[in-house]
Amino acid sequence: MRVFHGNTVRQFPFFLTCTFLCVLLCPLSAAAMPEEVSLALNREQPVLALHILRSWAAVSESSEDRAKALWMEARIHSLYFKDFNTAEKTLDRALEKYPGSRMQGDIRFERAVVAMERGDKRKAFQSFAEFVALFPDHPRRESAGAFWRYLKGEEPLPLLAGGDGIRVALSASSNRVQLTGKELRVRDMVTGNYLFSGDRLVLQLGNDGRLRVNGRLAGQPLMVENGGEFFTLDGRRHRGRLRVSGAGGRLLLVNMLDMESYLKGVVPAEMPPSWPAEALKAQAVAARTYALHQMRKRAYEAYDVKSDVRSQVFSTEREDARSSAAVDATRGEVLVWAGQPALTAFHADSGGFTESAEILWGGELPYLRAVSDPWSRNTPNGFWESSFTERELMQLLPELRSLGRIQEIRPEGTTPSGRVHFLDFKGSRGDLRMPAGRFRTRVGPMTLKSTDFTLRHERGSFHFQGKGFGHGVGMSQWGARRMAEAGKDYREILDFYYPHLHRGKMGE
Repeated sequence: MRVFHGNTVRQFPFFLTCTFLCVLLCPLSAAAMPEEVSLALNREQPVLALHILRSWAAVSESSEDRAKALWMEARIHSLYFKDFNTAEKTLDRALEKYPGSRMQGDIRFERAVVAMERGDKRKAFQSFAEFVALFPDHPRRESAGAFWRYLKGEEPLPLLAGGDGIRVALSASSNRVQLTGKELRVRDMVTGNYLFSGDRLVLQLGNDGRLRVNGRLAGQPLMVENGGEFFTLDGRRHRGRLRVSGAGGRLLLVNMLDMESYLKGVVPAEMPPSWPAEALKAQAVAARTYALHQMRKRAYEAYDVKSDVRSQVFSTEREDARSSAAVDATRGEVLVWAGQPALTAFHADSGGFTESAEILWGGELPYLRAVSDPWSRNTPNGFWESSFTERELMQLLPELRSLGRIQEIRPEGTTPSGRVHFLDFKGSRGDLRMPAGRFRTRVGPMTLKSTDFTLRHERGSFHFQGKGFGHGVGMSQWGARRMAEAGKDYREILDFYYPHLHRGKMGE
């Protein structure tokens, strides 16, 4: 669906109530799914989740389970891989094979959403109209009606609201943590009973998988509520509430707080607060949109984002008045594609050319294509070098050991941006091909700063020379800084790095 003109981002007063958010995103019977599916998705392993779903469906005697598995498969293809064609075919198969399933409404609703996401406005309109007619009492009836009226041109496009806030998975160094705060209260989320109160709590997950609070056994999950503005977790300051549970033998700590407070801990952690205000504003909008995108993708999971580079770096302790002002100045602003928050990826330095999202994550996104980026050329520290001995590579990549002595590493193929696509390893006992992006992740993205490099083998070591920093998709933070220094405002920065998107507003 293209409801934009050229590269201009248009602003609409989009909104969506908290009820609408829950109805739109939350699966009706997700609890019946195998727990391993949620664990795999929590670990960002959608391929494994698909395998588990298919295995579950293959042995289940329930047609409802099999219909639900296909519906979930389609959601994974759509939300994780942006493979809307496969998602649509999977949903069509579910409709055909299980016409009497109680999942029919959910499947048809998801089918309409997928059509909208891949830009087929006519099919989306027809699908929402059919849903409204066939399922007048379905919980998603209100949501479908809102999208149908938008596609008909009768009202603005609805957009996700922040609901009760964002859920941030915090890192725990062990299965024992200490909390301090003002009037901390621990509530059992199953019974609703308050179990403990005080200014200091010690939470521990035992080897038996059971939680203990100050040494006493407790159920799970637990919610820790704070009577003050902040609480500390192992000495680190946080806002909001803390959800505590055990998952896979590890303590799972999820910080629940409002979106704008979350962003005040993200923006200064992702971009120096000393940088120009317009660059900070662009970062705030990109980070807010990315967070909402993750909230939609992971609505049925235990958390929305992680607090490190796997999502967005988040630290309340790094809050700064300058970056907080940028968050306040752009309050609620997001970028939208096909009625939903866009995947507003960003990175440190494109090196002069951004990368296509299709190369990294699969699924074409028109607003994340490889484009020339003159603002990011010849940045300070933009050029880098790194070297690895054969022994170091064997330690970092154990699969190389089966190749014998590494005789050659040869870059093979280039992406649309000119980055290296694959690396071919030639060994004395065999060969191996690896995507360059995976190689970078495995050897260390802080060492091999990008996949825009040349390579030579000299004196027993492999020497890389390159430019840029990061995956290269979406907004270059250094480019944003330079655009701001040249007098561009944050909207112009966002228009440049995320063409074809609308500007929307979160519901209050």
